[in-house]
Amino acid sequence: MGYFSLQLIRPPKPMPCWFETPGLSSIEAGVCGTVVISINQGSPNEYFQDMALYVHPLDDISFRKALEQSFNASPLPLNQHIHDHYPWSKVATMTLEANKTVIE
Repeated sequence: MGYFSLQLIRPPKPMPCWFETPGLSSIEAGVCGTVVISINQGSPNEYFQDMALYVHPLDDISFRKALEQSFNASPLPLNQHIHDHYPWSKVATMTLEANKTVIE
């Protein structure tokens, strides 16, 4: 099976929980070329802007709609956004600085 074939069967990465800070799993999914489905509350929109699909945690219809939309959505804008704004070197430096602040 070639790369193109694998792209055709790539599943979305849903995270329809009540509270979500976009963690490594959603960011890694975006980097790997997966459409991210997240909650429409809190900070995910700050990270993913209009490049993810959003659902309400109690709205089964919005979740189903997002799953259906995910098969036609392009993962490329989010993939590029993460590469541009959240490279590992930048995230590691920010984490180190935050840890130093807490320790001091």
